Amino acid sequence: MRPTYRLYIDESGDHTYGRKERKPFVLLSQDKKVFETSIDSYPQLERGDKRYLGLTGCIIKLDYYRNELVPVFEAFKRDFFDPDENVILHAKEIIQRQGHFHVLQNKEVSDRFDAGLLDIVANAEYAIINVVIDKKNHVENYGTVAWHPYHYCLANMLERYCYFLKKRKARGDMLAESRGKGEDFELKKAYATIYEKGTRFKSQKFFQQYITSKEIKIKPKEKNVVGLQLADILANPLKKYTLIQKNIIREPDESVFWLKIVEAAKRKLDCRESDGCVDGYGLVFIK
Repeated sequence: MRPTYRLYIDESGDHTYGRKERKPFVLLSQDKKVFETSIDSYPQLERGDKRYLGLTGCIIKLDYYRNELVPVFEAFKRDFFDPDENVILHAKEIIQRQGHFHVLQNKEVSDRFDAGLLDIVANAEYAIINVVIDKKNHVENYGTVAWHPYHYCLANMLERYCYFLKKRKARGDMLAESRGKGEDFELKKAYATIYEKGTRFKSQKFFQQYITSKEIKIKPKEKNVVGLQLADILANPLKKYTLIQKNIIREPDESVFWLKIVEAAKRKLDCRESDGCVDGYGLVFIK
């Protein structure tokens, strides 16, 4: 069967545990002899911007994607940029007004751009699964057997994606943004392991029943994949929103644009049908 849906994935934050350091400490043995040993430490994870990794997935019906969403995105970009320039919407460049987005230094243009982007985020047809992991807590709890943070988020996302497909009696595949040759190779291996062997909580049969592809699709940002651009726009705001919901960070007092993105997108979060709960469905936090 051909897939009906596709899950487009992008990340927010650092996908590594950082540099490991060895810290000495004194351990008292049973015969009262004192000797030196050491523990592993990841000091970089003390910084909030390094501690949390977010993975955002946008689930889009493929017919709708091709026939409606792509034309809407391209029409939006033509209002601001030369269509021959193949402009890719990238949150960091938009915020910093870099490259093609220097035109947004003009307030009138910026206001129109922001309004148009919010309209797409609010009115396009898609669902969101957002997974955030506390890397510091995870590596301290599991040590050398801790999962790679990106791959652990992926496993959690795939489980929720399959439940989404199950509810709709549908099948789907997934496409992630390229992060480099080595990272892509490891991601393919991690995906293949989940597909072929399952996870602690779900068997391989569960995944194979709903996911159509044995291999994950990976494309670079330069390929102008609309689904990846949408995930990129949402990734950082939804990571911050998750951390606010978990009382880890405070919501800013002033109205900032990423809060408007969240407001436009949060009704797209996948939820439990009985009561609309998104915690554990569209918003997943891994301690």
